[in-house]
Amino acid sequence: VGNVEEDVKSLVEELDISDLISFNSYLPHREALKFTERASLLVLLVTNSKKNKRILPGKTFEYLRSNKFILAFGPKEGEVSRILDETRAGIMEDYSDTEEIEKILRQQFNSWHKDIVDHITSAELIQEYSRESLTEKLAFTFNKTLNEVNKK
Repeated sequence: VGNVEEDVKSLVEELDISDLISFNSYLPHREALKFTERASLLVLLVTNSKKNKRILPGKTFEYLRSNKFILAFGPKEGEVSRILDETRAGIMEDYSDTEEIEKILRQQFNSWHKDIVDHITSAELIQEYSRESLTEKLAFTFNKTLNEVNKK
């Protein structure tokens, strides 16, 4: 759902897997989230560069709320990877590790085919990344900083 690079569409055609993949143009946010709810596995892409270790796409939080397995691609020592490990919501893989990616996809497919949920996320830990919780932490930090500044 959303804008997809023409290179990706061409690759899907070249690999002759267009019957397995559908592209949907931009949709309003609420409608796009319906696709997330129906998915069995979610893919999250983070540009693979050292400077993107600290990148944390908003989609990360949407995906966490879904309680679906997240297969992310990008820096394995980045923020997204840390959060996926902490919440047990998925795994970060390097774009080039095709053997591991294939292994994970086969494992997830077999679990889906047998109607087995083989990952157990921590609802408590995921709640830590909700908008409410993060906003509360941010407000606390602002208040603490303001109190320190006012004391000076």
